[in-house]
Amino acid sequence: VEALTQELERHPLTFKVKTGKKGELFASIGGKEIEAEFMSTGLDIKVDLEKPFIALGVHHVELDLGFGKKKKIGIHIFAEK
Repeated sequence: VEALTQELERHPLTFKVKTGKKGELFASIGGKEIEAEFMSTGLDIKVDLEKPFIALGVHHVELDLGFGKKKKIGIHIFAEK
């Protein structure tokens, strides 16, 4: 679990998304998108969000890493250029 925690700190998740003229997202970033990003790096982590992220910026999500360990990480959402 400690190795996983360190890995998450070294590699924050970043999403580049399409936005409208006022910076609004065309699609939200939810638990499934975050899980898919983890899977692309070889990590099988489940994410349960109350509601998806709908704005640009840094958002925080708490992950249950098992064995009673939880970790809050930043999810970075930037506009595509």
